[in-house]
Amino acid sequence: MIILLLLVNSKLMAQPIDVIFKSNTTIVENEKNRFRQSDAIQKTFASSNFEVTYYRCNWKIDPAIRFITGNITAHFITNTNTSTISFDLSSQLTVDSIYYRGVRINFSHTAPAILQLFFPNSIANGVKDSTTIFYKGVPANSGFGSFIQATHAGVPVLWTLSEPYGAKDWWPCRNGLDDKADSIDIIVSCPSAYKTSSNGLLKNETDNGITRTAYYSHRYPIATYLIAFAVTNYTVLN
Repeated sequence: MIILLLLVNSKLMAQPIDVIFKSNTTIVENEKNRFRQSDAIQKTFASSNFEVTYYRCNWKIDPAIRFITGNITAHFITNTNTSTISFDLSSQLTVDSIYYRGVRINFSHTAPAILQLFFPNSIANGVKDSTTIFYKGVPANSGFGSFIQATHAGVPVLWTLSEPYGAKDWWPCRNGLDDKADSIDIIVSCPSAYKTSSNGLLKNETDNGITRTAYYSHRYPIATYLIAFAVTNYTVLN
C-alpha cells in the first residue's frame, strides 16, 4: 500500500513539473527571440575611438511641457590619434553649440543620430580630454518610452526610461553597453512647484521661488541607459 501511494504521488507530481519545465523553456525561447530582434536595432552610432569616463548633465525641465534644454560635459579618453569623435544624439534634437577647451568647435549632426565633433587639432592616443555640448528640443520615444511627459492625479510628470537604447532620444551620449561612465553629476532645474529625483545622492537643492535646482552625484560605474530623472510634485519623507 505504501509503495502504491508513492507511485501515485510521483505520477501526480510529474504533471506540474512538466508544465513548469515547459513554461520555463517558453520563457527562455521568448528571451532569445527578443535578443535576436534587438540585433536589428542600431545600438550606437558613436565612434569607437574614445571612452567616456564622466558626464556632467545639466538640464532645464518643465514637466508640463514636453521639451528639454541642456548641456552635457563629457570627459573622455582617446584610444587612437584622432581629430574627431562621434556621440549618439537623435537628429530630432537641435545642437546649439559645442565647446572644446573653451573654444567653440565645428560639428555635424545627421540622421538618424550621429553627432560628429571636429577638434581644431589631433588628440593623441590615451589623452584625457573633455567637451561640452549645448542642445534642446522635443525628444522622441523608443524602447519602453525613453522620454515621457504625462500627468498623474491631474499633476504634470516628466520622466525618462532609456532601456534598452533610448538615451540618444533625449541627450548626447555613447549609447552602447560597452562603455560605462565611472561617475556622473546631474543638475536639473524645474519650476519650484516640483521636485526632481535622479541617480545617486541628492547633494544640494536650491529654491529661488521661481525655479528649484537639484544636484545629484553618483560615484559608481553606470551604463548609459540607466542615467535618468523624474520631475513632479513629489512629497519627500526623510
